[in-house]
Amino acid sequence: MEPQSTTVLFLSANPKDTRLLRLNEERREIEAGLIERSRFREQFRLFSKVAVRPRDVQRAMLDYTPHVVHFSGHGSGQRGLVVEDEMGRSKLLDASALSALFELYADRLKCVLLNACYSTVQAEAISQHIPYVIGMSDQIGDRAAIEFAVAFYDALGAGRDVEFAYRNACVAIKMAGIPQADIPVLHQSSQLLPNSLFKSVPKATVRTSETYEKTETLVSLPRNNQIKFQKLSDFLKNGNWKEADQETEKIIGNERLLRIEDIEIISCEDWLLMDELWSAFSDNHFGFSVQNRIWIESGEKSELFNEIVGWKKDGIWMNYNKLTFDRLAPKGHLPTLWTSTKALGGFRNYLFARFRRCSDNL
Repeated sequence: MEPQSTTVLFLSANPKDTRLLRLNEERREIEAGLIERSRFREQFRLFSKVAVRPRDVQRAMLDYTPHVVHFSGHGSGQRGLVVEDEMGRSKLLDASALSALFELYADRLKCVLLNACYSTVQAEAISQHIPYVIGMSDQIGDRAAIEFAVAFYDALGAGRDVEFAYRNACVAIKMAGIPQADIPVLHQSSQLLPNSLFKSVPKATVRTSETYEKTETLVSLPRNNQIKFQKLSDFLKNGNWKEADQETEKIIGNERLLRIEDIEIISCEDWLLMDELWSAFSDNHFGFSVQNRIWIESGEKSELFNEIVGWKKDGIWMNYNKLTFDRLAPKGHLPTLWTSTKALGGFRNYLFARFRRCSDNL
């Protein structure tokens, strides 16, 4: 069965009585990332409407019934988003009108991105009906807005979910050296989504005994390794993520700081078994294989990788005890191998190279 395509609707407005914005550049860069270079380009359709009036927004929603709506233009805080009137001048669309409109399409519309200054008021109202809504909490410059949009759709085009795409976009602002990375705000509803592109982790994931039995059946510990990995398996089974993280570092480092040369000594069987345990008990949210994918998608850049998985914030290492030891953590957050990761330059590069060789030899 062919995967369902995702329709993205790009709406923009720059009335003649407002400051000129680089909306065409933003639209062009989104198209380049999502349609031209995306590995999943065949799964996306991008439509645009410019100089939109309120009637144009309604018609576009009827014509395209999108999964994602992107608005680019000016915002005016509590008063609303700025669109155009019949004469091309500013006209405000307030939060209640936008929320009511998007509610009509809640069965299909899954994400709204308001790339406009002070748009978090509208985003919050819309999020009562739509699972993912991104708004701006302050004035945001053209460069930051474009960096955010490009990185957001690059990530969607790479097959990542909205939460990852949002974090990736915030990191992109930082990587560009623009001090506005905290302005975009993601509002989420409690609704869960079946489509993997918009997959969300519930705040309380309940795993039944039947689920655990199935997981344990899939991951059986070899007899020769049963004692070595039993503690790790038990910690993961019971959701004791911090203890599992510390146990993983003990296994790999034999309770001492892991040296880079030790990476080659550890058997492929051990690497792959640990990854299998982490992946199975976290539903593929944690594990070396998950981290390896993020590492490759980040261009093998340590700083970007560390920000995406949540180990650094604004270039500064997090305190270990303030990491997120539950399923609400960013994808790939665990295992950390914290002592070695912080102490050894290039550690992750060596680790993932070794992991890929082990995987390729399966």
